[in-house]
Amino acid sequence: MGETQGKTTAQKIIETLYDQGVRHVFGIPGVHNIELYEALAGQDEVKSIVARHEQGAAFMADGYARVSGKVGVAFVITGPGLTNAYTGIAEAYWDSSPIAVFATEIQVPFIGQQKGFIHELPDQKGIIEGVVKRAIRITEPEQVEGLTREALDSAISGRQRPVYIETPLDVLPALINDQDVFSGSKSGPDELSGAESKDVKRAVSLLQQGKRPVIYVGGGIKTEVECQTLIHLAEQLGAPVVTTVKGKGGVPYDHPLFAGVSWAKEIMESDLLKNADVLLAVGTRLSARLKYGGYGDFSLPERLIHIDVDSNVINQNFPTELGICADAVKTMDAISQQIEVDEGTRNEGFKRAEFAKTQVNAS
Repeated sequence: MGETQGKTTAQKIIETLYDQGVRHVFGIPGVHNIELYEALAGQDEVKSIVARHEQGAAFMADGYARVSGKVGVAFVITGPGLTNAYTGIAEAYWDSSPIAVFATEIQVPFIGQQKGFIHELPDQKGIIEGVVKRAIRITEPEQVEGLTREALDSAISGRQRPVYIETPLDVLPALINDQDVFSGSKSGPDELSGAESKDVKRAVSLLQQGKRPVIYVGGGIKTEVECQTLIHLAEQLGAPVVTTVKGKGGVPYDHPLFAGVSWAKEIMESDLLKNADVLLAVGTRLSARLKYGGYGDFSLPERLIHIDVDSNVINQNFPTELGICADAVKTMDAISQQIEVDEGTRNEGFKRAEFAKTQVNAS
């Protein structure tokens, strides 16, 4: 794309999205965001995919993010356009999906004054803040590149979640006459670190002490590298793997250590989990459904190792002997390099996984 000078804020938003690797935008053109769609129409690199409803646009962006591993982008209008998209945004929030929702807002001098402008809300940005990782309002054309990059980097860094970028109607057509005053870093998403060495050693010790380990996997394990690292560790331990619904696919169904999906009551009440003496939970929040979902006498072992990028979910619903807030791949790889499990324990794990599947199929 061309030089920045003389471009409108709307054009600069599209240019920055392109620079950040965005190639598709989902949304609905309307009178409030027409500047964005005119900017889209003036270039060929970022494609517009029109939805029937703003809720659909948010879900489309979410689906795109889950499949591609990239940030899904949605464009909506002021007021009802954003509230229509709210359900899709909330779904992406709770499922840790990286989407970026760009909405318009009434003119800067009138925001929050409730003077009766079309589509005006008392606090539009405040409405959405509870279901996004970060909410940003662009009030000056020179903020576009910095704030847009920061928002997209935030969506994809750490625990992936939606972000919200709001641009008032009087800012979108404004010209950027000078070079951008870039307010953010161009270094890209934050690089996550692995666990501290003392935590890795403690995890290795707990896993080696166990004779009946089980791995419980959530939706945080989804890329090929993450899945292969998980499978390698499971095979080293001989640990049957149970996944959440969102974690399905982390281990292939035909893998001998795949034991089942936690949505099945038969798995949650199976001997596999009842008799486990150490459980490694990876990329899952261990939701309240497990604790209060009516699974009879289901419980998790006292030796619970929980690895997740979000520290808030560790110890939230189940007491954790070892909580590790770190990059899952780096941490599992570090454990793999130190773990030593005898062949008998490993072979027994494969038998336990097979028996668990037999129990479920017989139910």
